[in-house]
Amino acid sequence: MSQVRALLFDFGGTLDNDGEHWFARLYRLMTKQGCGLDWEVFAEHADLVARSLENFADTATLLMGDLVQRICEQLHERLLAVEGNGGVGWQPTEIAGLFMAESEQYLSRNKDVLRDLGKRYRLGCISNNWGNTAGWCAEFGLDKYFETMIDSTVVGAAKPDRKIFDAALTDMGLAADDCAYVGDWFGADMVGGRGVGMKTVWLDDGAKNCPDESMVDYRIKSLLDLAALEWG
Repeated sequence: MSQVRALLFDFGGTLDNDGEHWFARLYRLMTKQGCGLDWEVFAEHADLVARSLENFADTATLLMGDLVQRICEQLHERLLAVEGNGGVGWQPTEIAGLFMAESEQYLSRNKDVLRDLGKRYRLGCISNNWGNTAGWCAEFGLDKYFETMIDSTVVGAAKPDRKIFDAALTDMGLAADDCAYVGDWFGADMVGGRGVGMKTVWLDDGAKNCPDESMVDYRIKSLLDLAALEWG
């Protein structure tokens, strides 16, 4: 009999994809449309844009598509100013539309996955986000399956800080060893989940570098694989 009573999920890259980080997805889409920057240069700019979103008063209220649009617009503006035309052979609205079309396919599929998993487990979401986690879960109909939806901006701590995980455990009245944490980002999700004593499930296509195997209990390529896991 499984000792895992609850599954807690990351949002970006986990519920809206099969493990590809938001910036990696944007880079893939933008490169196809004419972004000629190396990944390392692009990632530095994208990180600065992500941080700058905190400066907009309405960020936490934006629907997912609207926030993706803002990220694309801010990236386009920044890359044009700093890197010139080599970084912006793409249009923000087109990239945002492609990004959301991909996301909506995964979110629709994973909504059904959550429905089925909810028959066996208690479910929750823990996300490093801009205050949008609960709103986006409601936007895509995932909120009906989650007992708790914890957001780093709301809590004031980001994964892997244990405070954000403890907030979810307190909400659900569970101990860490009752739970498994499912995420795509090793540094935030595997390190954070293991740090509080949860089992960890890494959404990994096999191409990701694992700095420490001891942090990962299980690997899956899709949330569809969760139904077949047997907890040791």
